[in-house]
Amino acid sequence: MLWRLALAGLLLLNAFLVFQLVWGSNGLLRYFELKAMRGRLQTQVEQVRQENVRLSREIRLLKNSPEYIGKVIRSEMHYVQPGEIVYLREERK
Repeated sequence: MLWRLALAGLLLLNAFLVFQLVWGSNGLLRYFELKAMRGRLQTQVEQVRQENVRLSREIRLLKNSPEYIGKVIRSEMHYVQPGEIVYLREERK
């Protein structure tokens, strides 16, 4: 009789441990969720690193290259140099 009670207790303990292993706050489901989040965050970090490299290059060019500064001014502010002719083209839809 005592061994049946001990067996029932051990079965309950095992059921509780399996529940905690799978659905607990630090269980397998949470582990896979965190693993997926980690992958997404690593992708975002890599994108930010690439953007930082691009911006660092642009800063260096803006500080040291008059040709690049001229290119940026002409493309973003639509400036033209004296004697240049601007051709405007109508886009068709």
